[in-house]
Amino acid sequence: MRHRKKYTLTLFALFFVITTGCSLETSGESMTEQRAQSAVNSEIKGVSSGILDIIAVDGEVSEPGPGVGRCEEGELRTHFLMRHTWSLTARNSEVLAESMERLKAELPKQGWEILSYGPNNSPARTLTLMADHPEKKYGISIEYWRTRASDDAPMLLVGVVSACYRVPPGETVERY
Repeated sequence: MRHRKKYTLTLFALFFVITTGCSLETSGESMTEQRAQSAVNSEIKGVSSGILDIIAVDGEVSEPGPGVGRCEEGELRTHFLMRHTWSLTARNSEVLAESMERLKAELPKQGWEILSYGPNNSPARTLTLMADHPEKKYGISIEYWRTRASDDAPMLLVGVVSACYRVPPGETVERY
């Protein structure tokens, strides 16, 4: 079942990039802003941690850390965005459903603008929340997967993406 989870997370990451990866990165303002890659890496971890605090569910959190992505515009060696895709698996689907409602209520109090909330267009009609934080220049997509293979527990799939940035002069983007 490990392969199924990795495959599922890979598909989610691809879906996340396609559906939300460009929501913040295409504004001219964010493309020209200069930031150290290490600072954005630390910041995106903090954003993810804040989301996990709102979820407030005991469960197993996946391990992968943030990764570097390519911007639509700008040079590959000088422009970057950060992505942090992770999951939270719990044994009780009711607490995950409650956490989605909590996210919908609490995120706006922390500066997030809810872009959409409700079932997506997949055959499973997966409950999905998408939001942007204009001040911090981050976007999130959270999916509640309550119906999965019989031996897997329900989970939340969380994707966080930053705006695009340019590294300071003399630095190049480190891809990982």
